[in-house]
Amino acid sequence: MFRKLGRFFGRPRAADLGEFRELFGRFQQILKSNNRVLELISDLEDKLGGEYIFDINFLKDIADELSQEVYIVCSSLNVIADNKYNELFSRQALIKEQLNNILAGQPVLPGGGFVLNYDDIDSDMVELAGGKNANLGEIKNHLKMITPDGFIISTTAYHRFMTDNGLWPEIRDLRKRFLGKNKEGAKYDQAIDRLFADSRVPLDIADAISEHLDNLKKRHPKNLRLAIRSSAFGEDASGRSFAGQFQSALNVRPDDLFSTYVKVLSSRFKRGVFEYAGESVFAEDRLPFAVGVQAMVDAATAGVAYSVDTTGETPGSMAISATYGLGTEVVGGTTDADLLKISRLDPTKIESIQIGRKARQATATEISGVASQPVDKARRDSACISDEQAIDLAGRVLILERYFKRPVDVEWCIGTDGKLYILQCRPLKLTERPPKRPFDRAAYSADLPVIMKKQGQVAQRGIAAGIVHQVKEDDKADDFPVGAIAVTKYTTPR
Repeated sequence: MFRKLGRFFGRPRAADLGEFRELFGRFQQILKSNNRVLELISDLEDKLGGEYIFDINFLKDIADELSQEVYIVCSSLNVIADNKYNELFSRQALIKEQLNNILAGQPVLPGGGFVLNYDDIDSDMVELAGGKNANLGEIKNHLKMITPDGFIISTTAYHRFMTDNGLWPEIRDLRKRFLGKNKEGAKYDQAIDRLFADSRVPLDIADAISEHLDNLKKRHPKNLRLAIRSSAFGEDASGRSFAGQFQSALNVRPDDLFSTYVKVLSSRFKRGVFEYAGESVFAEDRLPFAVGVQAMVDAATAGVAYSVDTTGETPGSMAISATYGLGTEVVGGTTDADLLKISRLDPTKIESIQIGRKARQATATEISGVASQPVDKARRDSACISDEQAIDLAGRVLILERYFKRPVDVEWCIGTDGKLYILQCRPLKLTERPPKRPFDRAAYSADLPVIMKKQGQVAQRGIAAGIVHQVKEDDKADDFPVGAIAVTKYTTPR
């Protein structure tokens, strides 16, 4: 644009002035449309606050207007820049199509790359990376917590693998033969294993995986072992957790990555998944599968943390289970782990510690795989996690709950390097309890002093509770208390 405007300085001709007016008008249109887009997004966020009732037609109207304004921005920018950004039109059209499919209740199949780095992942890429991988990306890149190094074989690769090997008709045929009237579940699983064992990873996908694996080897040159974990899109948003339904593999040699990847994919179609979730699992657009490939952490202690005590005995507490080694016994419930209860209101307060007799621990074997080994007698009845480590973990779990806006189930480990690693975070499924008598908020708050009323601007509508914290212009975001309510006299974006 500036090159174009340069020739207008000096004594302008009438034609030059006309072109200048056109360019400047386009520039003003970009600003106008951009501001309108921001207004529409702000309006959507305002409606999500809970004070408004809206229907699908409102969302469709907003989506249509957003698409139109973005198209105007793309068009005006290309006029100014001599059509250097024509690709924006195809991107805008693709996003519009995806939005329309979502509003129509139709599946949106991703078209991204075959392999993704965790450094590039967040919740916006859940369709490509799967729920658990997308959560890890958020935790790593936005919350800056430590997660294992690695990469993701995407749902795009899964769709391509299934199609190129012609697996869908074969799987449906096996279902009819073995899971129909005869119910020969064991034979069905064996047939699935053979079917996937005879399949091959397409060459371009294999090349992409090999490239990322080589880079991972360079970052971990000494005795690299892999943790290969499933991550389906929609597994945690379906009302079912699918916990334990899909296969994962620990301490895998890099040379065995491809065969293990295929085995993990095959677990998506096993009898247990069918019995757990029903006929819908055989639909081609159901539960597209991504797989995380991570460098194994040399774990000294590991376990599971729940941001809410799932027993219901101490609703104001979070619970941490911990044991020595890799922690697979805790996840599988096969060991007597340490159990700690920590206050949710004050995550620096340990309310109770119950030391389990930890007779065995899961350990990575020298070649590959995991084995159960005895724990030294002197350590069996000792706490495997210090108070400081438990408090650090509890604080992070509470941050994760508030970040994801719901109770969470977190798998974690503390490496021999002393660092706390988040291995997995997913929504915590809680058993519904009988509703309590409604709390009379109006009666409770009637005699409380009013600090502010009908003043200021609301950033997000709805009801929230927390410590009121005044924010000054130069305050650092990292110093803001977790769960507090921000009040500031400044309205700058910062």
